[in-house]
Amino acid sequence: MELFFIMKLYLIRKQIKKILYYLPNNGVWLLKNYHMARLFYWKTVIIFRDFMSGPTLPDINKVYWIDPKRIQMHTNYHINGCPKDFADRVFGPKDKGKVKSGNWDISEYRFEDLDIVQAIKQRIINKIPWEETEFYSKMLYKIKKGSSIEMPWGCNTKKDLDKRCAYIDKLIESIEKNGFKENHEIYLCKESFNLLKTPYMSEEVSVNIGRDGQYLFQDGRHRLAIAKFLGIKKIPVKVHIRHQKWVQLRSFLINMAEKEAGASKSGFLYQPALHPDLLDIPAHNDCHSRFKQIVANLSSNNGRLLDLGSNLGYFCHKFEELGFDCIAIEYLPDISMVADKIRIAEGKNFKILTGDFTAMVNEPPLKDDSFQVVLALNIFHHFLKSEETYNKLISFLNILKVNEMYFEAHNPDEPQMKESYINYTDVEFVDFILSNSALNYAKRLACCNGGRVLYKLTI
Repeated sequence: MELFFIMKLYLIRKQIKKILYYLPNNGVWLLKNYHMARLFYWKTVIIFRDFMSGPTLPDINKVYWIDPKRIQMHTNYHINGCPKDFADRVFGPKDKGKVKSGNWDISEYRFEDLDIVQAIKQRIINKIPWEETEFYSKMLYKIKKGSSIEMPWGCNTKKDLDKRCAYIDKLIESIEKNGFKENHEIYLCKESFNLLKTPYMSEEVSVNIGRDGQYLFQDGRHRLAIAKFLGIKKIPVKVHIRHQKWVQLRSFLINMAEKEAGASKSGFLYQPALHPDLLDIPAHNDCHSRFKQIVANLSSNNGRLLDLGSNLGYFCHKFEELGFDCIAIEYLPDISMVADKIRIAEGKNFKILTGDFTAMVNEPPLKDDSFQVVLALNIFHHFLKSEETYNKLISFLNILKVNEMYFEAHNPDEPQMKESYINYTDVEFVDFILSNSALNYAKRLACCNGGRVLYKLTI
């Protein structure tokens, strides 16, 4: 029965091909408009489905600007009996916006191993003519064989193939000259207006997000390859599929934001989660301003850095990018676990330790270690709440080896400090640190959110 169905389908395709042969330009215009109508249909279905499901994920047509270097691997979705050509191991248009479990994000296939990507690399880097690339030879062979209705690139003749190669050359020239733009902004080779040239329908480079937050290639190989080999720093992408485990991490962060909700900061994370697909989860906005203040006052742009009470690791992400070797310490295990997942997703190397930093000072890697920079941002006041923790803080400061510390004092009028063992003003707190550490000088830098003051302390 199955064999009969396959034979019948083959005969139907052969008959359609024969009909197309007698149409102008072999019916390419008809196929093009058919695919556009089909794409419009699925986009409409997806938008409706997204609207009915509620705001659990970002808008399916949201554009993210990311470094093309982040897209290294090809999606490995097994479909239609697991196709031999890994270029076909991607999701269909009707799957857009869905959450999928499975191992499709575990891939050994590199994007740059695609034949067309290698050909574009040869065109850009080595200036090799299309006709001398392996990709061109394979395409020409398929065209001459003529065994499929839907020929590669919609090409039925060598002339069609050469025309398509010329189009890609024009695209390379345009991106090299004008930079990388969203697809709907680009008009090449006398292109006319169509549905895909509107912002909402625009087909950008498409990616899938795996369980660890890694980006896997889905569609748009020509533009992505051009961006990579021209050294473009940021390109627009749209997310097609997210892995179920990644969405579980998103849900955890959303729940964390709800727990952080206060009278004036409802539903905000304490720090931004630094992955493009997590930045829609609202967070307090003073991290960036504090980071800028600290960077502007750094004595050195490298060395060892210790972040005390690191939360989601915002500052370690930023300072590692500057060249620092960072260690983060977070007291709460759940937050430390999430911070480590974000670190992995962003490809960062800093270490995250979990626990009370005052108990770690005599243990590796803190024991006998010195730091160029220590960040103590809105953390030390928690040790003023009891005599026991107050003495622990003194012992920690006595042992700590540091060249400069960036200290953010609490606001002594905060309700949480009413029953504290001791409650310093910012000036008193700075004097306390200088008296109990190797640090000798203080400089007031700025007043931050909630009346908290930022200081630079040095030896």
